[in-house]
Amino acid sequence: MTNVHPAVISVGEATCGMCGAGAVVQWCRRLTAAEFAAHLATVKEARSRDRADRATSVDLELWPTSVDVTMAVRACADHAISLEAAAQIHSADCPAPHQDHLPACGCRPEPVPVLETPSAAEAVLPPSWSANSLPTA
Repeated sequence: MTNVHPAVISVGEATCGMCGAGAVVQWCRRLTAAEFAAHLATVKEARSRDRADRATSVDLELWPTSVDVTMAVRACADHAISLEAAAQIHSADCPAPHQDHLPACGCRPEPVPVLETPSAAEAVLPPSWSANSLPTA
């Protein structure tokens, strides 16, 4: 199952990726193969240290995949992509922010996931969770 809200890796200062000015907006893009390999190595090293600290040999082997992680991309007001584009996850090779593409990004972002909300009729709580089951003073 794909994580709808992937982890976001934030690297460096909050500055515009194009001009270096202070960033006021951010959006997410997928990691390149090299960035993901470095991230995975970092995760594996951290888990290895954690196992050593806990003196256990348990190895969960649940490693992140490339769809679990994104990179934060930042821009100043002059180099920001549109709000609609910023709401999507962009490809690893997305050139944004880039003057030639603004206010678009230059890639084909992933579609925004549609989350289904259960209707009130479908959301049935267990009897012990009803207002009548609360202790009285």
